Amino acid sequence: MPGSGRRLSRTALLALAAVMVAGACSGGDGGTEVSTDRPTTSTTGAFSPAPSADPETTSAEPLQAPPSVAPPLVPGAPLAAQPAVSPVAKPGTPTPLKASTPTTRAPGVTGPTQPASPVTTPQAGNPSPVPATAVQAAPTLPPRASAYPLTLRNCGVDYTFTKAPERVISPSVPSTEIMLALGLERRLAGVVGGVSVITPELQSRMAGVHVISERTFPSPSKEAVLSVNPDFLVAGYSEVFAPTAAGSQAGLKDLGVNSYLVQGKCGEKTGSEASLDDTYADIENMGKIFDIRNQASALVAQLRAEAAAVAPVTNKPKVLLWSAGREKPSTSGFTSLTDDLTRRAGGVNILPEIGDSLPFNWEAVVDRNPDVFIIVATGSFTGESAVEFALNYGPIAGVNAVKNKRFVVLAVNDVQPGIRNGRALAAIAKGLAGA
Repeated sequence: MPGSGRRLSRTALLALAAVMVAGACSGGDGGTEVSTDRPTTSTTGAFSPAPSADPETTSAEPLQAPPSVAPPLVPGAPLAAQPAVSPVAKPGTPTPLKASTPTTRAPGVTGPTQPASPVTTPQAGNPSPVPATAVQAAPTLPPRASAYPLTLRNCGVDYTFTKAPERVISPSVPSTEIMLALGLERRLAGVVGGVSVITPELQSRMAGVHVISERTFPSPSKEAVLSVNPDFLVAGYSEVFAPTAAGSQAGLKDLGVNSYLVQGKCGEKTGSEASLDDTYADIENMGKIFDIRNQASALVAQLRAEAAAVAPVTNKPKVLLWSAGREKPSTSGFTSLTDDLTRRAGGVNILPEIGDSLPFNWEAVVDRNPDVFIIVATGSFTGESAVEFALNYGPIAGVNAVKNKRFVVLAVNDVQPGIRNGRALAAIAKGLAGA
């Protein structure tokens, strides 16, 4: 019947449309099912964490982008021209079906049309491709808080910094080495002591640094200090601030020059005892002053590890700390860093009642009979001359250290607060072993 034939044709068309929709729901041509539960690799490169508010630090946990399904990128096309990313529906939300053919609606099928999604077919010998993960733009972070103004207390006096110093004078080797170790050589407007007195691993960083004087003693005059137009002075010796040298810290402050004396030397004014921990605090303070806190903390961690690797002796040998003079000698004293290093190495200072750079008499040494002499050598008091004197000075011939020739010679800058202290500690511990 003519009318019946028309109804059969419409039925056939509806059946054909149903088959097409079923094909779309099953993945078109039977391709691999993609699971959004497993990690995916973006075809646009590795995901980078958002910048921290502090540019020196790195975010510990990268921001996670929500999973999305992206069509393949078009080779050679700019990012703006790439196909749009389709977000994956949340769990429990029906996923809209995608037609596997162009947007042609069969007769009798109602509803909006869907654009076709390309199907990626695995190639022989390659794993099944994984759709790219969409990377969302990092949230806008607030601007980093300024490190300035910074107020810092040094040897009982407060100093305020409105910016990182740009023209620094360092009239002592230990303070120069701290600056170099922190990578601040370009901030140095002038130093005392040439390349030869700098520890070898830092000598290359002295290239281009202005040397005010090759001689480390006496300390430079105020005129020499001010000649380089400094805005900051960092010192490893209290003598730098003598009236015949740069003058007092208060006087320099009045001239607009902030200053910093390593804390291990503040005790020469206050009578407090120096400690290896003071050196670490000095480096951390330089990190604050120059706004390089991460670099400073990394250097401190390295120096702490170096010191921690030194095993102290356990038999507590008695030690004389000898820093100057022969017939009229002086001791490093209980306030010195040398005393702290000796304790850490397992030794016992035989003159605990005498402060830094003060005289002692040989009769007390004979009476207390040390096992080891630790000699702090300078240009005018060399290790060789001190040992020769001790071996030939009759009144101390019976002292254990002299009889057994137990001498530990350290360069003066090794036992001043600075980056050499770990190796000085190791040298002391080695010299005390077996005493």
